[in-house]
Amino acid sequence: MRVLVQYVLPFLLPTLCYLTWVWFATRKSKAQGTVAPKLSDGPWPWLIGSGALLVIIMLSVIAYTSGDSPDAGVYQPPRWEDGKIVPPSFE
Repeated sequence: MRVLVQYVLPFLLPTLCYLTWVWFATRKSKAQGTVAPKLSDGPWPWLIGSGALLVIIMLSVIAYTSGDSPDAGVYQPPRWEDGKIVPPSFE
């Protein structure tokens, strides 16, 4: 779910908005008898670029607003104690 929200959804959001607009514009043009927009004439490089930009912005916001502070403690890696693996922690 995290991968979907952090990577896939921001990347596809501009394209989904464009496809929704084309769908509504096609329905409207059929009702009015005008020419419908074509998907092949879409701004695909701009959609891909804006999707990539949204992913970069999303990852930057997550990186700056989450996680522990650098002085949270000393990292203790996972270790083997008394026949069991002790998970990593900060002390």
